Amino acid sequence: RTLSLFANGQVAEYELIYKVEYRIQLPGEQEQFYQFELYRDYQDDPNQALAKAQELELLLSELRQQAANRIIRQLARLG
Repeated sequence: RTLSLFANGQVAEYELIYKVEYRIQLPGEQEQFYQFELYRDYQDDPNQALAKAQELELLLSELRQQAANRIIRQLARLG
């Protein structure tokens, strides 16, 4: 999602939204559905495209790790 623009109309800042949906079914129990969203801001700079692409990959990797940790914590509460 766009948060801000440069004077020339190009996107200057994005909000990254990482949506996770998953289901857990324990033996003998009903399936449970979970979902959550994680948010991060990302500032773009077309003059530093390579560096910003690497930064974006790092942010996405961090979001994936946060999501995995959150799911693991949920599993620990159920077990």
